[in-house]
Formats: sequence, C-alpha cells, structure tokens
Amino acid sequence: MKIAVNTRFLIKDKMEGLGWYTFEIYTRMARQHPEDEFVFIFDRPYHSDFTQLPNVKAKVIPPPARHPYLLKIWYEYSLPFILNSIKPDVFISPDNFCSIRYQGKTILVVHDLVYRHFPEFIPKNFRRYYEENMPRFIQRADHIVAISQATKNDIIDLAGEEAGLKTTVIYNGVRSSARLISYEDKDAVKSKFTGGRDYFLFVGAIHPRKNIRRLVEAYNIYRSSTDDDIPLVLCGRMAWETDAISREINQSPYKSDIVLTGHLNETDLRHLQGGAYALVYPSLFEGFGLPIVESFQARVPVITSNLSSMAEVAGDAALLCDPYDSENIAKQLIYIRKNRNLARNLIDKGSERLSMFDWEVASKKFYDEIKQLVNPKM
Repeated sequence: MKIAVNTRFLIKDKMEGLGWYTFEIYTRMARQHPEDEFVFIFDRPYHSDFTQLPNVKAKVIPPPARHPYLLKIWYEYSLPFILNSIKPDVFISPDNFCSIRYQGKTILVVHDLVYRHFPEFIPKNFRRYYEENMPRFIQRADHIVAISQATKNDIIDLAGEEAGLKTTVIYNGVRSSARLISYEDKDAVKSKFTGGRDYFLFVGAIHPRKNIRRLVEAYNIYRSSTDDDIPLVLCGRMAWETDAISREINQSPYKSDIVLTGHLNETDLRHLQGGAYALVYPSLFEGFGLPIVESFQARVPVITSNLSSMAEVAGDAALLCDPYDSENIAKQLIYIRKNRNLARNLIDKGSERLSMFDWEVASKKFYDEIKQLVNPKM
C-alpha cells in the first residue's frame, strides 16, 4: 500500500501533543510495515530525523498552515494537488482536520471537540473555522479514529449515530521517554528546579482550559493549611490568554515556590516527570490526557479531573477532583501528601493500567483500520 500522512506537526524540538501522536503512530507503523510506502506531507522544511526509514518519503507543500486562512489554502488546494499526483491508497490526517476537496480514501483522527465545550477558550478566528468545518470534516472522512470514548461520544453528539458507526476508539500510548528514573536523577532534577525539595507537577501548555488559575488557588490553600513548603512546578510554554494566570501566580503569597519552566527539552521533561511527588492535572477538558499515563509509567501518583476523558483514562488509578472547586483540588493535594500508602497504591494501579496505553498496540489497531478501509473484503 501507499499511505500518505499529514505530518505538519512533526517539528524538531518543538513537538507537543499532536506532534508526538503523529511521530509515535506513523513512524512506528512504517517500521512495522517495510512492504508499504509512506509519504509524509509537511507544510514547512522538515528535519531528516523524521524520514530515516527507507520506506518513508517526504513532500513539502506551502503555505505553513497555522492561521485559519492558510489552513484552508493548505487543506483545500495544496494538499489535494499533491495527493492527486502521488495517488495514495489512503490519506491519514491526524490533527482534527482533513480535506473536503480531496476525493480519495481518508482517515481522520479526532482528538477532541473542545471548541464545542469551551468556545471562550478558542481564538475567534479558529473557533469560526472549527464551527464551519468540523461537521464537514466528520461527514467527509471515510473512517474516523477517536483517541477516547469521550471524544467518540462528542462526535456522535455533533454528527449523529451514523458518524459513530464509522468511528473507532484507539487509545494513545506512552512515550518510552516517560519512565521511572534513578534516585540520583531524582536528586539532580530536584536540585535543578526546586532547591532539592519534593514538588507537585503540572505538565502542559499554559492556557485557561488547563485550569492553572484554580490550581494555583488550590496550592495557596494547601500552603496556608499545612506547614509543608513543597513547590508547585508548572511545566509548559505560555500559550494564550495567560494574563489572568500570570496575575494569580504573581499575587500568590507563595509565588517564590511556584516554578515556571517554559518548554523543556526531552531529557529535562523526562526527569521532571519522573522526579515529581505527584502529577496534578485538573484540566477542564481533554481528548485524552497524555500526562496521566506518562506519570503511570514514571511511577508517579496522579491527581486529575473527574470529568471528560481524564476520568476514563485514569480509572481507579488516580485521585479524582472537581476541577471547578479549588478547595476540592487542595483537599486532594493534602490527602496524597499525607497518605504515603495511598500514593504507593495509586502507583501500583497506574502500572496495571499501562497495558491499555501502548503505542505498538495502537499502531497495529490503526493499521487494521487502514486495511479494512482499503480492502474491505479482506
């Protein structure tokens, strides 16, 4: 088969969720199937690390697509042109968007429909693009892969049961870089970021949907209610609408113990995740919540939200909080800090759940969907 993949989020040293998803699924799939030809389609110059395999070729087509106007040009003009020239058996678009004009077999990956739940957190021009096009993308796709049952439910809610019938849930896996680290590495990362102290950790881009403002409120409550000076480390780039978050941090009486790392390289991120006392991830909405399972693999206990896909992914292996209630988040911080047996129990349960979140399994399941679409009689 010839398999074309939209790889516009494969950007060396700048990858976040969509980039890592693309890398983990499709480079692994290409390695598993050397008999197939893969064409990775970029919207800008790419790094050779992404095309090392002999059965992977690359195409670059302009314009670099990050603005809705440029997205429309890329998906509806540049992309159909190149796809019609290479004639793949299937085109995969793993970033929520696909081409309406391209008529070949298409698999769309939907990570979330956050614009329907929290439109106020989406810039107006992007929100309009989603509202106008997402129902069309779902209708156009020959098959859809959703990364959680919560996302599939949202697809059905938006487009009806017919859309649900062509949607398969395939869970994300865990990057191998997220793993248990040595005591020496734990000591080193604590020395580097928190003066040698234990720390609560949040991982993700800093913006309103991630609920950082209430997390800081909860941290203030925790500190004022205990004699524990454990820092709060916020690991991620400042994304958008961060003024209220910055104000909350700057007004905190404990702001000297709130550490903003910015975007980190893979080594520092892995060590920071593996060295945490607990991951605190009270996001308001996620399509999956990858830091949860990364913490399972790093053997770090987790506090996360009791809604959206987070409760689905966490199961009974995390403390669940009401993300709209800072007092409740603080209560869980106190609970997990005081109860070491609870923390160890959550770690063990998280390890047991890891078999559900494996990139090898996800890639093989995805390939089965490709075969079924390309050769439905097989």
